[in-house]
Amino acid sequence: MPFVARARQFLNNQGSLATSRYRDVMDETVRYLLDNAIGMENAVSTNTIVEYLNNQRYEITREEWQINVIGPLRQNGIFIGSLRGRRGMFIINSDEEARTVYDSYSRRIQVETARLAILRRLMDEAGWVVD
Repeated sequence: MPFVARARQFLNNQGSLATSRYRDVMDETVRYLLDNAIGMENAVSTNTIVEYLNNQRYEITREEWQINVIGPLRQNGIFIGSLRGRRGMFIINSDEEARTVYDSYSRRIQVETARLAILRRLMDEAGWVVD
């Protein structure tokens, strides 16, 4: 699967992430997911992953990990799947899983877009300018 292959390639070549201050944590995260969380049925909770990383000598909080590790990995093509309200994080292993994650993201974006429209309407009512 392309998602697994990309994750494996990342371990050999971090590309633009090679200079990231979080590169070692990214490597360890990808390695952990390849060993433990390929496919939705093997998803691992964020807390479990962060606990593992802290036990491996990395001091990182859940929020810091989500922002500085998972975000950049995803932006660079190492797409780690997750489903809100479900099992945890995993490397996508099938077209069905990719579609499920895609649909989940689409729903989240729709909800946030609706919230953004409400915020915009309230700002307009207040006479506040939005750039």
